Amino acid sequence: MKEQEHQVEPSQHYLEKSGFKVDKIRDKHTKEIFKPVIHLLGIEPYKNYQKDISFTSTDIATKNTYRDTVYLMKNFLKDNLSPSTINRRVIETGKEIKEFIKNKNLDNDTEYEYFYADGTKSHTQEPNLPKNDIKVSITTNDKDEKILLSCNVNKPWEELNNEINQLKVLKNDATLVSDAETELKNALCNNNRKYQIDTIHFIRDINYKLWSDHNLDLDTRKKIKKYGEEIIYKLKNQTIKYSDNPETLKKKINEAVNKLKEFSQNLQDLGCNKTAKFVKKIF
Repeated sequence: MKEQEHQVEPSQHYLEKSGFKVDKIRDKHTKEIFKPVIHLLGIEPYKNYQKDISFTSTDIATKNTYRDTVYLMKNFLKDNLSPSTINRRVIETGKEIKEFIKNKNLDNDTEYEYFYADGTKSHTQEPNLPKNDIKVSITTNDKDEKILLSCNVNKPWEELNNEINQLKVLKNDATLVSDAETELKNALCNNNRKYQIDTIHFIRDINYKLWSDHNLDLDTRKKIKKYGEEIIYKLKNQTIKYSDNPETLKKKINEAVNKLKEFSQNLQDLGCNKTAKFVKKIF
């Protein structure tokens, strides 16, 4: 009991120093004894560092090392936060933000047809880890608002897929839009789900495949890449333009598919077999 009183003392001390009177009262129904001022201010009892301090340290830690964060937090606190405490606050805050974003704009009564996933590497402060592997999956609603389905750090795609499945908001044959990463596709495109490469990675991969075929000069590769871009981005614009005209849109899609088939054949004739095979997988 003495330890708890000692822990809550800093908050009460600073409040009384600011002119607040911290009285105790008893709830008539629950018989619980509490301090109304501390309750109204949202101060969590028995915690040395409140949420505002936790959020501040977390925000600073996103731009600095934990050691630098300790130094910068001296502007807010008389006592020093340890790097391990900041690390715990970062993890706790990350979970809270994840739940908040996940529930924002999510309609559990809607089954979404498309979802998107991607991964990236970022700097880490863990001693035995070269990079943090960040994985994210989102979808969009009718208002074109982004909805977080799941995200994780340094965990497999299968775990992210399990979290998505628990939400039960995707259609059984939902389409995954992403890059061509094998592990991502295998984990998220299970059962009846379909897969579609996104436009940016389609162009990037064409560029890489052309280079890996090793039989065309740089200028020729640039011209071929530009032609591929014209086919894809023209179709992208047409899907917006003819979104209310399904018959015309279907016609435009078929025209683009025929151009991609011709494109793939031309690449094969040039001896760019890897690139030709890659383009052929799109249609």
